[in-house]
Parts: sequence; C-alpha cells; structure tokens
Amino acid sequence: DETVAPKAGGDMRIRLMTIGDYDQVVVVWKAAGLKVDMVNDSKTALAMILALNPSSCFVAYEENKIIGAVLGAFNGKRLWIYHLGVLPELQWRGIGKALLARVEGVAAEMGVPKVCLGVDVKNIRALQFYVRKGYQVEREALWLYKSL
Repeated sequence: DETVAPKAGGDMRIRLMTIGDYDQVVVVWKAAGLKVDMVNDSKTALAMILALNPSSCFVAYEENKIIGAVLGAFNGKRLWIYHLGVLPELQWRGIGKALLARVEGVAAEMGVPKVCLGVDVKNIRALQFYVRKGYQVEREALWLYKSL
C-alpha cells in the first residue's frame, strides 16, 4: 500500500509503519525536534500503538531510508495525530502534508468525525503548518495528563 507524495521529488513513497521501522523513526522524530520520551515512545509503546491502529500509522521513505513518520491513533471517538515529523533537510517538500493527508484519509474512511493533535507551545512552525492545513486552535479546552 504505497503512494508517492506530491511535490516531494525523487522516489519518495509512503507506506504503513511497522515495528521494524522503530529505530529509524526515532531518529526522524529527534532530528525534527519532536519530544521523544523513552517511556511513551519506547519500542513496546510503539508496538501497542501499531497493534491498536494498524491502518493509520505511516512512514515516508526514499530507497530504504525513512525520512518522515506519523502516528494516527483512534480512541473510538476521535483520531489523534502524534509525532508527525520529517527530516529537517527534507522539509518544505510536501512530505509532511502527504503524511497528514494519509492519516486524514484513513480517518475519513473510518467515519471519524474529528481529528485532533497537540503542538508544543514553543513549536510555532508546527502550529503554523497545521493551521495552514485547516486545523483550529481549541480555545475552550486544555490538554491534561497524569504520568502513571
């Protein structure tokens, strides 16, 4: 299930993520400046996300090198996007846009009414990216968490 991303050039393709992609995906996330927590983002945690969401987590790659990745996690009500990242030297080529579109396409096929995501308050570029793609800032809610 591979597709070529628009405007990417080269031989960039998108496919479903597998647990075998873990090491390369973490490299991409870190290079892209995403917060990688070795508890929540461990290989075991990724295996669980992939098992629960086998059709909504993707990697972009050229030849055998992963250059972008995204997680889409459906909780029964909404699909949440986590860790959309592209190698910095390959950003602005449509790769992030293509990965986002793949996750949104899966959500639409599933009949999911709303796609949500969180952005680090310091990551203005990511916020601008998502706003350009039609996402709105939720002004009536805060995202809370509790570590267990």
